[in-house]
Amino acid sequence: MAKALLTILLLAAARTGHTAPEQSILFIGSSALGRHDVPGLVEALATAANGGKWSHQSVLKSATTLGALYGDGKTSPAVRALQSGRWTHVVLQERNVELLERYEDALRSARAFADLARERGATPVYLGKYPFRSAPSSAAELASRCHRIAEAIGARYVPVPEAWTRSPTKPLYDDEEHPSLAGAYVIAGLIQQVVAGERGWRMLFDGKSTKGWRGMLGKPFPEDSWTVANGCLQHGRGQGRESKEGGDILTEDQFSSFELELEWKLEAGGNSGIKYLVADVPPPIGTSLVGFEYQVLDDARHPDAKKGRDGNRTVGSLYDTIPAATDKPARPMGEFNQTRIIVRGGHVEHWLNGKLVVSFDRFSGQFDKLVTQSKYKDIANFGKWARGHILLQDHGNEVCYRNIRIRDL
Repeated sequence: MAKALLTILLLAAARTGHTAPEQSILFIGSSALGRHDVPGLVEALATAANGGKWSHQSVLKSATTLGALYGDGKTSPAVRALQSGRWTHVVLQERNVELLERYEDALRSARAFADLARERGATPVYLGKYPFRSAPSSAAELASRCHRIAEAIGARYVPVPEAWTRSPTKPLYDDEEHPSLAGAYVIAGLIQQVVAGERGWRMLFDGKSTKGWRGMLGKPFPEDSWTVANGCLQHGRGQGRESKEGGDILTEDQFSSFELELEWKLEAGGNSGIKYLVADVPPPIGTSLVGFEYQVLDDARHPDAKKGRDGNRTVGSLYDTIPAATDKPARPMGEFNQTRIIVRGGHVEHWLNGKLVVSFDRFSGQFDKLVTQSKYKDIANFGKWARGHILLQDHGNEVCYRNIRIRDL
């Protein structure tokens, strides 16, 4: 059974056909991961599948929560290991009882580690927890809670409980609580696939400085209105005016075909936007630089949601041009929402919290017609740009952006 699982996982990983980049992973959690050396299996799977150099270190302790492992946040072995290493990823695992009976404590501990990981330039990874052998019915609740924590702390999620329910149960356990060798291969394969899926990404924001960002029209970064706080690029609360309270900020680099991911949190009644393919030249209309805009808005409270045509100024929309799907899964203001933008030549997609909400061809006649009905109708060749900057909009409201990363396509 274990050999068959290993073969399947190696074949799946090998489909990428690329040499794996160097990865350095810190594992923090329970001793269950050490029973059959899951961290070592992850390293072996990655090396066998794609080559490259993967390394790891583990801080695992029996019957201990992440909260206990975090301790005072300064002197615990887990914290010291995180602060002393040059990690690309930090994998976190919580105990079942903490997840099921003390969820808020589990969330608080995971967030503390995730924030520290980002401060050190590492990507946090949250490992879903499989159910105890005598409680298979808890798998769905564990999956739900682990996934919610991963989203709340901005971590990559490893879907262990979901995979557990699709596998024959008996071979996955050594005893009530610990995985068998076969179970360890399942967990290791899932971790390896999540980490390998990070290939090609680079962070546009390091979580602690404004490196790589500047103001509009070649101006310095507007530090009086945009700050770095709690791992976020944050604009403070103002008077709700467009690009008048510090101005927009944009990347120093430009991009053509790419995949962009980030998370944002907006104050109630707020307005902002994520622009892309932006030219840093004086705007022909308005005060904000021109480009495609992924609308960031409180649809329920901001009046802009009712303007435009057919909802094309609501959250997730291509601003003033194409409305987002009406069944979009927007989260309440004050919570983090996840945005994904894909530009592949002429094809463009907007995603909101895992759902595709806008898709169009910017070189099509249909798109040109929509532009003639928008505020951009008098801008020559609108949307036909070859490349441009990524921009975060100042609209005079409090907004926070984090986990901003991009990869070329």
